[in-house]
Amino acid sequence: MKKLTIWCATIALVALSQASQAQILVGQTAGFTGPVGAGVKETTDGAKLYIDSVNAKGG
Repeated sequence: MKKLTIWCATIALVALSQASQAQILVGQTAGFTGPVGAGVKETTDGAKLYIDSVNAKGG
């Protein structure tokens, strides 16, 4: 009887669980102006392209 109860509880948990669609915020601390501004812009653009690529494949 105990195995049946555990089996039923497991089936119920699997049936009731669902994937969550959490939003993830990605931040960057960098100097966007001054002598390093150009390099930071290139890095930021590259990161945005990568994130867009990952999101296009389903996240």
